[in-house]
This record gives sequence, structure tokens and C-alpha cells, in this order.
Amino acid sequence: ATIFRILRLLRILRIFRIVRSLKQLYLIAFGFGEAARAIIWVTVFMGFALYVCSVIMARTVGRPEHNDPNHDFLVEHFGSVIHSMFNLFILMAAPDLRKYQEQNDVLWHHPGLLAFLCCYILFGSFGLIALLTGVISESMFEKNHLRRELALLDKEHTRQHLVQNCNTLFDTLETNSEGEADLEDIEDLLPMLGDVMREQGVECTQKDLEHIVEYMDTDHNGSVSWPEFIHAVLFQAEGVRPLSMQEM
Repeated sequence: ATIFRILRLLRILRIFRIVRSLKQLYLIAFGFGEAARAIIWVTVFMGFALYVCSVIMARTVGRPEHNDPNHDFLVEHFGSVIHSMFNLFILMAAPDLRKYQEQNDVLWHHPGLLAFLCCYILFGSFGLIALLTGVISESMFEKNHLRRELALLDKEHTRQHLVQNCNTLFDTLETNSEGEADLEDIEDLLPMLGDVMREQGVECTQKDLEHIVEYMDTDHNGSVSWPEFIHAVLFQAEGVRPLSMQEM
């Protein structure tokens, strides 16, 4: 039995590894975890506030005069801290004062109770919803911010690898005294350049590569320098089409 439990635990760990390997799913799970942690702290705060309000109600409204027409009702709902917490929690979850209105006008005989319940519903119920919404939105905002940071890191990582691999390719070309390679030699290099770009997840067709070569020679001298070469490749990697390169 112990071995089977260990195997089940290993399966669960494998699921976590799969989740971490899927970036989008991992970010959603991370944002949900951050929101859950924030909600726990909001729950702790509201529990403390609920307890304080219950103590106040038990020591004031829960101790009515014996000749009060609503004596039994008030003692039943607010006679102890536990009863007060339970009834206040119900009001927090579903703010409805009809029960109090139907009880011999208890709210009008106890204006302090009416004022307290109105404020409690306003801040304890509506305010709690607004607070939870804000907390969850803030957590999701942090998740989106993390997503953008990871996207930037991935982009920079791809850029660095492209520069390194393209530098290796360019070094294989024969260059003149100014360090420039002939356009025909670069055209022969296109298949390898396409493989390098696809390995880094850059979408490019054979037609794109041919157009890139045409626009590499920015000074129109029939040869391409290293800055011209890598400049055109990085433009393609960032999604700038050859026609846009010509316009720029």
C-alpha cells in the first residue's frame, strides 16, 4: 500500500512538471495561486472584523430590556458572540433586512441597530466584494506583468542566439578588406540561414529570405557588411516583413 501511495505522489509531481513546462498554463496557475493567497488574507481580515462586530452586538443589542417587545428575537440573533457571528455572516453573504422588518418593526424601535446593519452591509458585504475583486484583479495584473517579462526574456534569448549563430555563418564567408561579403555568397548561405532562423522559432519562407538579401545591401555597393547582415535578420525575427524593411 505504501508503494502505491508513493507512485501516486510521483504521478502528481509529474503533473506539476508538465504544468511548469507549459508557460501559459503555468502563468494562469501562478496567478490563481497569488489570488488565492491574497483571498486568504482578506478572509482573515474579514473574520477578525466579523468577530469584533459580533462582540459589540452581543454586548449591546443582544442584551435588551426585559420589557422590550423584540426581546426574544434580539436574544436569539445577538444574545451570544456565536449567534451574532452567524447572523452577521448571513447578512454579509446575502444582505437582506426583510426578516428584521417583519419582526414588530424592530429596526424602527432600535435606530442604532438599523444604522449598524446598514453600515455593516455597505462595508461588510458590498465592500468585501469590491475588495475581493480588486485583489483578484491585482493578482491577474501581476500575472500579466510576469507574462510580459517572460516574453521579453524569451525574445532577448532568441535575439542572442540569432546573433551568435548568424555571426558564425557570416564568418564562413569570404570578405574584402572592409569586412563585407559578396551578395552572391550570401545567397548561397540562405538555406543555412533559414535553418538557423527556424530553430529559433522565426517564421520565414524562401521568398522572405530572398527579399531579405535584396534589402541587406543598404548602401547599394554590391556587398554586405556584418551590421547590415544582422540588422536584416533581426528585423525578420521581430516580424518586420521585407516590404516594411524597404519602407524603413
